[in-house]
Amino acid sequence: MNERKGNGALMGVGVAACVVCCAAPILAVLAVIGVSTGVGYALFGVGVLAIGAAAAAFFVLRRRRASGC
Repeated sequence: MNERKGNGALMGVGVAACVVCCAAPILAVLAVIGVSTGVGYALFGVGVLAIGAAAAAFFVLRRRRASGC
């Protein structure tokens, strides 16, 4: 029974070491994914706004030319 507890303690130390060692790279990867998602979302929004503004300007200019103003 003593040997079993010793192996469990050794495994616990190994798991703790793995968590301490691997936590930073895993969190860094998750942070990069989050930041790139935010940047992509912002760029998509800016693109849609630019397309919407160009379409609105096109229709306003077209209407003004048609009405002769």
